[in-house]
Amino acid sequence: MLLKNITGKIPFHLVKFILFLTRVIPLKFSYTLCTFIVFAGSRFKWKRKEIALDNLKIVFPEKTKKERNSILRESLRKILKCFFEFAYIINGKYTAEKILRMASATGLEYMDNLKEGKIVLIQNYQSHPAGIYINFFNKYVPSPAGPALLAKRAGVPIIPAYICRDKDNHHKITILPVIPLQHEDDPEKFIKMNTQILMLSMKSGKETGINRLRTILSTAYQSW
Repeated sequence: MLLKNITGKIPFHLVKFILFLTRVIPLKFSYTLCTFIVFAGSRFKWKRKEIALDNLKIVFPEKTKKERNSILRESLRKILKCFFEFAYIINGKYTAEKILRMASATGLEYMDNLKEGKIVLIQNYQSHPAGIYINFFNKYVPSPAGPALLAKRAGVPIIPAYICRDKDNHHKITILPVIPLQHEDDPEKFIKMNTQILMLSMKSGKETGINRLRTILSTAYQSW
């Protein structure tokens, strides 16, 4: 019980520590710090690391263990950098204009499909045992039903998008065409069928699929 209480408080204290650091160090130095933390942390064995590597092995069986470890470290660095960037924003270190300069977007023309010009963002990569089980890389995995469910209830399109960070830490947002959903009167069948379509779209396209899956599958969630 004591160990559980201690581990439960770690995320809270970690957030406080990151917020403190962003008050005293510049953003570029925090990027260097992220690289060091990942370099040191990746040397240890921990459960989430093994899960991430197992996921990457399923998706990239042609790559060597060294290459998959490299993908994992790259993804962890990017995730940690995002935490620091959010902390700088929370601390008021960055104006809206400066934040906009840190990102660019392509595919904005696909947003014209929105009826009222409003969006609901759903981060669709965490699995849950209570999710909809669909085929993903020849394995049945639980996937969130939220996107398909909202699309059916509200009668709105699903527009996929993903973000990649380049070597200069600039965020490139890629907005993809609307995913055409299949009509089905039965709500349960509609959700399962179209959740399968959404998941398949995540791995479509050689370059874009790899860019998305590298981060999605190396974030240490038990997908399989």
